[in-house]
Amino acid sequence: MLDPNTREVYTDQLMPPEGYRLNLAVATTYSLDLMSLLMAPISMTLQDCRNQRSVMNDPVALVEALHRSANRFLVFCQRGRIYIPSQDTLLYSYLEKVVVEVQPSNSDGVFHPKTWLLRYVGEEKDHPIVYRFLCLSRNLTFDRSWDTVLVLEGTLDDRRLRGIGLCRPLGQFFRYLPELATRKLSAKWVDTVRKMADEVTRVRFKPPEDFGGIKNFIPVGIPGNRRFSWPKEFKKALIVSPFISPETLKRLTGIGNHNVVISRLDSLESLPLRAYNSIRKNTDFFVLDDAAENPGDLAEETEDFMDSENIEDLSGLHAKLIITENGRRATVFTGSANVTKPAFLGKNVEFMVALSGQRKHIGIKRFLGDENSRISFMNMLVPYTGHSEPPVENETQKMLERMLEDTRRTLLDARILAKIEREPEEGTFHLRVSTAVGAVSLPDEVSGNCYPITIAESRSKDVGELLDQGDVWFDELTAEALTGFLAFRLTARKSGERAGLSFVMNLPVEGMPDDRDKHILYHILSDQETFIRYLLLILGSEDQLLMSHATGKGKGGISGGRGYLLPLFEEMVRAFSREPEKIDRISDIIEDLKKAGNLQKVLPSGFEKIWQAFRDESLGDY
Repeated sequence: MLDPNTREVYTDQLMPPEGYRLNLAVATTYSLDLMSLLMAPISMTLQDCRNQRSVMNDPVALVEALHRSANRFLVFCQRGRIYIPSQDTLLYSYLEKVVVEVQPSNSDGVFHPKTWLLRYVGEEKDHPIVYRFLCLSRNLTFDRSWDTVLVLEGTLDDRRLRGIGLCRPLGQFFRYLPELATRKLSAKWVDTVRKMADEVTRVRFKPPEDFGGIKNFIPVGIPGNRRFSWPKEFKKALIVSPFISPETLKRLTGIGNHNVVISRLDSLESLPLRAYNSIRKNTDFFVLDDAAENPGDLAEETEDFMDSENIEDLSGLHAKLIITENGRRATVFTGSANVTKPAFLGKNVEFMVALSGQRKHIGIKRFLGDENSRISFMNMLVPYTGHSEPPVENETQKMLERMLEDTRRTLLDARILAKIEREPEEGTFHLRVSTAVGAVSLPDEVSGNCYPITIAESRSKDVGELLDQGDVWFDELTAEALTGFLAFRLTARKSGERAGLSFVMNLPVEGMPDDRDKHILYHILSDQETFIRYLLLILGSEDQLLMSHATGKGKGGISGGRGYLLPLFEEMVRAFSREPEKIDRISDIIEDLKKAGNLQKVLPSGFEKIWQAFRDESLGDY
């Protein structure tokens, strides 16, 4: 039960069950790191979850994983909350159609759920369809915080004509997602999401070990489910929430006795003294100790992949959890909602799941563990006792932060568009970024720049110019550098104080060349070694290939010489007889490379003779 010794890897939860492959997936997140999102297709398709640095140094595997997952998954995220990637790669552009920015109908609220709904189909036709639902407290970022993940899995009962009552709120939640999109979704994807929303109501999910059952799926902030259903009858409650509102916390703790609240130090210090004194009459307060707040091993693993302005936001306590006890029974609420007014009263869109069971298996004592144990959650906590009136805030700093948020909203509301024009003589492109509203001026304290994430920031343009004049131009771009992902960096200064803000927008693009993605592939398949590695991945021999990559044989994991031709030939023969569509795909790639003039550059000596045999269907000669 939430053992701190057991750390789950996010991407492991996306891997297909044995004998299955990914068919469709829909995810939701508040904030999004594009580098993190690039890792998801590896787990969903190639079934190999390697460490982060290894994945990012292997663009060939990423290209193939993205190809296999193309048109299979969508990610809905709060608009203006995409992080600027700290690592450079052209592959981000493959995600333009995957990322859907959304905004709740309440403009003061945010889209805050963290979920995945995955549909897997069997390799054999008689296998039933499997659905997996993940309900997390973690965003799709390089987070090193304490978070939770609930994994539920079940098979689709396609003989049922009506949905299971328990699962109807889950289906309603996913059905509603396309209506939140800031740009119109394709009819194909709207139909796909609706199909999954309908099917998931006919899935019997199995509760995790030690839990008696799934009590409720609890979407918040959508039609028919506007507010959180308050826990009403319990003797004692444990609340884990990094952010708290005094009114909401007081209402929850006002029911039970000997309650426990675990939160962040700054959140507890911000409680008004009167509210704190009232709540502490029947409630003990705790914070994480310093060692648990910032585990050094995780910091080293993730720092290289996080934009410097976001590092401090992704550490410490981030889990959202409520455990209530009533007699021998207990209920666990887990998911995205903090104990705040926006989350509980329906301003935000959130998702929680309630699980029930025996107190001895899932109750508060079981969660906290034995304080005498070497490692338990209780041993990572420090009592919070000292409290006074909240410290005086730096008003200048708060003002600058508000200015930056107002500027972000101005940019999001400016209906920014991208248009691409080709320069025939040079073979390059111009990217025009323009607004669809009248001239807007930045506050005197705010400055900023913007640029496509596929080019160097040194080529950025002034945000003030974009808003004042209505457009900016990025010239001499290659086809592979064209993208709709536009980064913004904003800075506000006053009286010696400074505040910064950065984010990415996924812009609608007019005039994108049809072969842009092929140019990205050509750029990556730059030598013989990467070409052969890519063919091996297409042919499905990724296990042996990725193992050799990990050993560091050669730049891409394959030793030099002609020794690779025989295993490649064997894999091609196998595909020729069993999966001819893979041979057809290799043929298309070779033809595309030939048209681009890249073929001789990447074609290994001896390969043409092998390939000719497949073209002539003369394998009997070998």
